[in-house]
Amino acid sequence: MRFISEAIEVFGEGNVYVHLIRGLGETEEDIIRLMDQLIGMGANIALFAFTPIKGTLMQGVKRPDICSYRRVQLARYLLLKGYRLSEIGVFYGGRLLLHKDIIHDIIENPRKYYSALLTSGCPGCNRPFYNESPRGPYYNYPSTRMIERMEEIVLKELERCIKGARV
Repeated sequence: MRFISEAIEVFGEGNVYVHLIRGLGETEEDIIRLMDQLIGMGANIALFAFTPIKGTLMQGVKRPDICSYRRVQLARYLLLKGYRLSEIGVFYGGRLLLHKDIIHDIIENPRKYYSALLTSGCPGCNRPFYNESPRGPYYNYPSTRMIERMEEIVLKELERCIKGARV
């Protein structure tokens, strides 16, 4: 954390990207609280889903649940938009339960949240499918155009992932 803080001092707020990988045994609460702390320090967050790679020690580790990942993506998006954690939701058993007004807004204005689902690497990232399988599911989309082409699927998935995860 000291290194990140020093990097922010040198490069300025919003110019230091911390790459976080979801799916290494942490809870939604663990990673969202870490994001909140890092954003509060002035860092930016690049979020990725763990991807098991054949031939590595972690080849048998499962990818994170897509709905859990979507909630973490939404929390990241909202935190970067200036929401306080208490305005987004509460945690129960390590899982994020979204406030009903956030869920209502996502359902009523889903396009407003499409950028939450985009690849969040450093600016100019040229690896938009770095942790995706062509067969899906897509954890991060490379463009809103792709989300719009798959809109029906994306909307059903978002609704399924936030349904029942509310305060």
